[in-house]
Amino acid sequence: GAILKAYREHLLSKNELFLSRNWDKIKKATEYILREDGNGDGLIEKEQANTYDIAFFGANTYVGGLYLAALKAAASMARIMKDSAFAIHCDSVAESGGRRSVEKLWNGEYFVQDVDLAKHPLSQYANGCLSDQLFAQTWADLYGLGYLYPEQNVRTALESIWKYNWAADVAPQTKAHKPERVYANPGEAGLLVCTWPHSQHMGDSGVRYRDEVWTGSEYQVATALIHEGM
Repeated sequence: GAILKAYREHLLSKNELFLSRNWDKIKKATEYILREDGNGDGLIEKEQANTYDIAFFGANTYVGGLYLAALKAAASMARIMKDSAFAIHCDSVAESGGRRSVEKLWNGEYFVQDVDLAKHPLSQYANGCLSDQLFAQTWADLYGLGYLYPEQNVRTALESIWKYNWAADVAPQTKAHKPERVYANPGEAGLLVCTWPHSQHMGDSGVRYRDEVWTGSEYQVATALIHEGM
């Protein structure tokens, strides 16, 4: 996220002063997340603390997508800074990550999480449909970074988020699965954080805040839908 925000500041600048003054630190931050990848295949599979106030384990497109978007942003900045070798490396890993994500995480409708629930039974979403699964694609759209995954996969995943997570009335979901905090009352519409359309709801063992409605997620999903003309 910090790497992407650094790129945003450059895009909003009238010249390259900000980028030239900060490029060494931006590059070091990028090198750090490349080490978190480990084998350079574009998938982060170790423990991943995140803003759901828990940690994900295994490959997923929420944290993993931010990694790929950051790599593409770093590659763009590296080219401006004439660091062509680093740009090529970042682009290569990002390309691999997009391809490997489809191979490992795509279920035909949306991207899932590749997690060993025997080892990590709590606070994961596994084969659930996470509203934020394409969070990083929204960043990439806004910054002109292109697709992190094939266009058709992105469009199909967005269709699935709309199909499975949007509720014209949250009452049935709230009755069946009480949210930790209430941000949408019965009779109101909302986009649920996570659903499990093809398996049993994970209940208290599932990703935290799963049954809530967040305006932040709604705005970013809506932004992605608008970008795709949907």
